[in-house]
Amino acid sequence: MFKQYLSRFLAQAWVFGLLAIPLAAHGQTLLSQGRPAVASSVQAPFVAANAVDGNTGTRWGSNFNNNEWIYVDLGATYNLSRVVLNWEAAYASGYQIQVSANTTTWTSIFTTTTGNGGIDDLAVTGTGRYVRVLCTVRATQFGCSLFEFQVFGTPVGTGTLLSQGHPAVASSVEAPFVAANAVDGNAGTRWSSAFTNNEWIYVDLGATATINRVVLNWEAAYGSGYQIQVSPNATNWTTIFTTTTGNGATDDLTVSGSGRYVRMLGTARATQWGYSLWEFQVFGTGGTNNNCAALPGAPTGLNASGVSSTSATINWTAPNPGANCTITNYLVFRNGAQVASSGGTSALINGLTANTTYSFTVAAVNGFGTGPQSGGLSVTTPVGTAAPIWQDEFDGAGQPNAANWNFLVGNGFDGVGFTGWGNGEWEWYRPENCFLRGGMLVLRADWLTTPMVIAGREWFQRSCRITTRGKRSFGVTPGRTTAIEARISIPSRIGTWPAFWGMGDSSDGTLTGSYNPPFDYADQMGTHWPSSGEIDILEHVNTVTQTTHNLFWDTRIGLQSVWCPTCVGANASTWPVADVTAFHVYRLERTTTEIRWYVDGVLVKTQSINDPTMADEFATQPFHIIMNLALAGSFPNAAPNVADFPLEMLVDYIRVYQF
Repeated sequence: MFKQYLSRFLAQAWVFGLLAIPLAAHGQTLLSQGRPAVASSVQAPFVAANAVDGNTGTRWGSNFNNNEWIYVDLGATYNLSRVVLNWEAAYASGYQIQVSANTTTWTSIFTTTTGNGGIDDLAVTGTGRYVRVLCTVRATQFGCSLFEFQVFGTPVGTGTLLSQGHPAVASSVEAPFVAANAVDGNAGTRWSSAFTNNEWIYVDLGATATINRVVLNWEAAYGSGYQIQVSPNATNWTTIFTTTTGNGATDDLTVSGSGRYVRMLGTARATQWGYSLWEFQVFGTGGTNNNCAALPGAPTGLNASGVSSTSATINWTAPNPGANCTITNYLVFRNGAQVASSGGTSALINGLTANTTYSFTVAAVNGFGTGPQSGGLSVTTPVGTAAPIWQDEFDGAGQPNAANWNFLVGNGFDGVGFTGWGNGEWEWYRPENCFLRGGMLVLRADWLTTPMVIAGREWFQRSCRITTRGKRSFGVTPGRTTAIEARISIPSRIGTWPAFWGMGDSSDGTLTGSYNPPFDYADQMGTHWPSSGEIDILEHVNTVTQTTHNLFWDTRIGLQSVWCPTCVGANASTWPVADVTAFHVYRLERTTTEIRWYVDGVLVKTQSINDPTMADEFATQPFHIIMNLALAGSFPNAAPNVADFPLEMLVDYIRVYQF
């Protein structure tokens, strides 16, 4: 075993020391860097995103099988001319390069059975939005592993990309989703508006241009109605495209117009949120070609101000932006993970833990890409006064602590039949599928080869739903804050729906403290929803690279004791998380007037609860904690794959604070 790892280490060292990926040929654009990547499997921690991050010190690694694959979403359809594969020691002797418009139907544009590793610089011809490497034959006993997977090409249709790296202005911003994110060439960052109609974003092309194409890469919060407009002065606008039937995803629009400024004016939201764009691309001729062809330098002079036990402001000095370039935004990293994006030279970082030392770095972004990170800044938060009032570190093995936890069993019996907990979920919950292992709480989902037969139905999927109801609950005292946080790793597979959430103590329904109830035991669902109030600290579905944070309440004033799905209020937000299978800290803070959500210390959502229709549920009512790993149902709206099982949701700890 040692010799195997030594040989892999030496091979990696040879690649790092002697090889470099050639620069793009004239007229070609690197399309793949920073774009979403998906793989058939991941040998943790070598996730798919590593292959398109521009860093030859990170890599994707698959399971040790043939026919493993990785694909990158370019965000729009492109004419492809070149693919560069920078193989780790685990390379493929046989592989194909494939393109697709939808990730379902693939066309091969390159095939080899004589691959020899190193760097494969391939001339290809094809058109598509998604580009895949399909490893048909491994050259080693390991899987397939790529330091970098680069795709080059040009946009479909005529015209040059004019908007990238140019100044952008928006009617509103849902911090930290600034306007510059929509024109930075990075499909992992986005602009997001306030939650109202008639919001807009425009880009300044620097000079008058003839516009023939606009590409809108929508986040989940898209516009069903919007207009594309042009202007010579950002005051008088002419509409060159209008729709009232937008359906999200990517809108690749053929247009005709002339102007220096190009605007997307949202007229009707498709969701309860605002408008959000991963990328806003304008093509044509003219404008000011910023000729940005160099990365920015590293920011300098990092310092911290306003350091408290829970937050700090990180400041820095702007670097050289690169020849003919302007800096569009900055990325802030804490302990190596991105936690903020800023349009200026400072960023407020919330959600820190008292008496803890953090390392911060900052990188600048221009129209060519993301520059090197700065030197590290060490920041230690003061001791503060907040200490956990309750916690479960999940030490030991076997059954979860019976002093803290009860279980919900079955599939959500409503008095007549099983409804999948009101959501159409597939699984049958059993306490035995929650257990302690290696200092973690494990919520395990199984696909049974022999189904359980209960109430005349076959149940192939088994999972766990665990709650503190009846054991621990946590309210809010006026003038103080109650915070609940957990460090969690969740699966990223089709048909999965892991959740960490809270329900008001006015909720009812049965539960059990038994770790091994009778085989056919099933709990009955509560009848007080949504008047009990629900706060979703974390939800995730399928393989999306974002988490959802939501709350539900009864829009009637005064608690009711009847299930009333027509009386529900909801307000969801999403947050980009590139790899949800890695551990992240999800935190909720409640006061009598406000609820705040954090991911890895970054404030991702704030909700005022001054509205009297919400105050009954959220102002002071105690809430209990629930965690579950659901399968299928209305939110994923997809069936799980039997080959993906078993699946596990891991919880390192849960801690509750009051301060």
